[in-house]
Amino acid sequence: MRWFRIDTFNDSWRPVYKVSRFFCLTTVSYNFIDRIPVRKSTDHTMLIVGILMCVLLAYNSFDTFQEQKFSLTDSKLISGGMFAYLMLFELTVVSALIINYVNGFRAAKFFDIIEKADQQLSLLFAHRWNYQKEHFGAVAYLTFGYLKQMIFIQLLTMSSPPVSQFDTLQLLRIMIAFWWVMSCYQTMTSITIVLLTTISKRFAILNAKMEKHVKNYLMVPDKVENRRRKIRQFALMHAMLSDTVRLFNSCFSKQITFAMGCAFMFILFAVFGLIHAYAAVTANPDTFKVAMGNVLFSGFFQSFLFQLLVYSNRLNYECKRCSVIIQKVVSYGQYDRTILKECRHFSLQLMHHAPSVSCGMFDFDWELCYTMAGSITTYLVILLQFDFANLKMQVETI
Repeated sequence: MRWFRIDTFNDSWRPVYKVSRFFCLTTVSYNFIDRIPVRKSTDHTMLIVGILMCVLLAYNSFDTFQEQKFSLTDSKLISGGMFAYLMLFELTVVSALIINYVNGFRAAKFFDIIEKADQQLSLLFAHRWNYQKEHFGAVAYLTFGYLKQMIFIQLLTMSSPPVSQFDTLQLLRIMIAFWWVMSCYQTMTSITIVLLTTISKRFAILNAKMEKHVKNYLMVPDKVENRRRKIRQFALMHAMLSDTVRLFNSCFSKQITFAMGCAFMFILFAVFGLIHAYAAVTANPDTFKVAMGNVLFSGFFQSFLFQLLVYSNRLNYECKRCSVIIQKVVSYGQYDRTILKECRHFSLQLMHHAPSVSCGMFDFDWELCYTMAGSITTYLVILLQFDFANLKMQVETI
């Protein structure tokens, strides 16, 4: 017998809520008993604390860059690019804090809709939820994310120049600010993946129930009762889950876009730094070691991009599968005019209200992955052209 019970979706989401509160990403207090979100003075204080931590890291970055205490390369392009990445990284976290503060009550509606959708799936289609498993999965994934972060930061630290030039107070200030901002970024990305998984699982269950009823329609059409009501139930459930995708896009897609831009920038300059360290005239073993460490650390951002695209495509696939299933019903089922009319209405709903994970400018799918890969290659060629004078050009004379 378990020492605690998880009977609702809100209870399974509680560890994610607590972690996001710790890193100031959720500035709305949620009462798990009354299911009512409120905003207290503590929430305003959390937003201010989060912004001050980002400002502290920005101040340390400016101070270190101006005094040149922590030189990672001899290239001004790489130094400027990495400094710009650090500023973009801090702005990404600040924007996430502000966006979550503004959309706090709208984001709370997301969990209410999921709770209602779970109740409807249980009531109408007799689905049994294992919230204990979802609770464990969320905790395990968050733990895995922080362990991954620690490993990549350790790899970066091992290849960094010595920090003996910093006094103890200054070094402690830099490390606390950097660890907090990195953990905030990791928490934001982990919550994004958990949200996508949550929505995708509900769509998959709805599609499975629809397929089961479709087979009943085709195999034993004379034994299926209340078809019209069942079709409307599927349509209402699909509309409810589509609202969660729309809320996800409006509340979380902007900060995801900023996080992807930050990851894109670091990967670009990490690869460029490795090529420069390998081929530049002024290259030395220490520079190559630092560049290799940056490339290894870029795996932290690559893993985020890969997970985001995988789970976004999975959700988009489940959303599109609804249309395929209902089209099978319309095309191959034998119904009277009333049933056919309901199916056509549902088909129109799917056509005009087809949800997908998007930020408004582009969808999060594999096409975006190809675009980013092509853009990195293009910008890498441009940076190499600017750094052409520093590269070793060995020309054989015949």
